[in-house]
Amino acid sequence: NLQQDRNGVVWFSRTRSGDDGGGVCRVADSKIHCFGKSEGVPVRLARCLVEGDIGSWWICGGTGIIHWNGSSSRDYSVAGLNTVKDLVGITSLVKDSDGSLWVGVDWQGKGLGLQHLVDGKLVPFIVPGIDSSSFEVVSLFFDRDHSLWIGTDRAGVYRINGTTVDHFGAADGLSSDDVNGFFQDREGNIWVTTSKGLDKFRETNVISYSKAEGLP
Repeated sequence: NLQQDRNGVVWFSRTRSGDDGGGVCRVADSKIHCFGKSEGVPVRLARCLVEGDIGSWWICGGTGIIHWNGSSSRDYSVAGLNTVKDLVGITSLVKDSDGSLWVGVDWQGKGLGLQHLVDGKLVPFIVPGIDSSSFEVVSLFFDRDHSLWIGTDRAGVYRINGTTVDHFGAADGLSSDDVNGFFQDREGNIWVTTSKGLDKFRETNVISYSKAEGLP
């Protein structure tokens, strides 16, 4: 995962390493420095990296989420992943506008799937007919309209805006139900990569309403 902080400094997390450095690294003046236990990063390998408040980062590694302030860290464990080792489990993190964190886990069940970290507690997103603990989440993405896009393993794409949830799958024309990632271009289109192709979502002047939108 490659990120640029608010000061323009490039950071990255690494899932493999051949040294004793930590899982979070900074690039400055053409030099790379990786932060380890002595500097407050308790994981040797990491997958997700999201900038938090000034000088802090959210990191996912192993079975938990770490909030690191540059010298010390706090760990938030995902209880359902206690039996999972290494990097299998947490796949993605995105920060909401209120500072809370959305957590994607590539397993389903109580405390797994899509979780929302609010005030130090992980809770699922539940609205009538939808329990986000049932998703196997591969990727998360906030678009410019602040809709949360959820890429899943074998269940296509979910889009959450407030309490409204839309679903798009292979039956709706998506190239595959196995979704890998998202990108929004300068025109506002959402590009979705799947195991079988590339799909584009765009706003249209005509909207179709069917059973999926609640018609009898």
